[in-house]
Amino acid sequence: MVITGDLLDNDSRGLVAHRTKPYLSKPVGLLLDQLSHLKAPLGVYAVWGNHDCGYSNLKTFEASLSSLGISVLTNRGASVRRGLFLAGVDDLWWGDPNVTKALLNTPDNAASILLCHNPDYLLEIPQRVSLALCSHTHGGQVRLPGVGAPWVPSKYGERFLVGWVTEPVPAYVSRGLGATAVPHRIGAQAELSISSLSLSKGLKSRAVFLTPSARVSLTEGSNSPWRYLTTFDFVPA
Repeated sequence: MVITGDLLDNDSRGLVAHRTKPYLSKPVGLLLDQLSHLKAPLGVYAVWGNHDCGYSNLKTFEASLSSLGISVLTNRGASVRRGLFLAGVDDLWWGDPNVTKALLNTPDNAASILLCHNPDYLLEIPQRVSLALCSHTHGGQVRLPGVGAPWVPSKYGERFLVGWVTEPVPAYVSRGLGATAVPHRIGAQAELSISSLSLSKGLKSRAVFLTPSARVSLTEGSNSPWRYLTTFDFVPA
């Protein structure tokens, strides 16, 4: 299970504070309580995004994540099972991403998955990476009919806006769960991505998006606020 950044927002008072809408602030403790429910056979991993980098107590937050079993992969990687290496890089805008360092200990002949918050960094990723998982763009967050997204946080426009990317390396760009600047999504609903990977075969994709009314709870039987999500099902040939 992976989280591709922006767990937090800029803040110095122990809150996850929305930059322009203070009424959206939530205690970090509530976030950690929800994250504590995340469990996976191969572990739970994360990377930082640009919003995380504005949080004043990031080291303390990282330690809290570690106590929950969530490993932050900042320019490093780990063998999560035989034949599969999972790596992550720091944020492109406010961090110091180093993909060479992240992939340094990749075993010979192992498949590699790279967590990379900002898809603009895809052009720096070597071809030997099997798959990159990104977010950052929110899928445009607000996409107007006939207009598209008025603003995309990428110097490449809509090239890496959302979904499956084949060049320069195979990648998937998730719309993510949250919102920024304005507390709304239009034409770019929140997304929880569920991928099924075959390490011995080529990568091909089949995307199945549930209806906007689909409800998926991250923790069965809980009152998780992370609901009303769509999913991406990646099924290689």
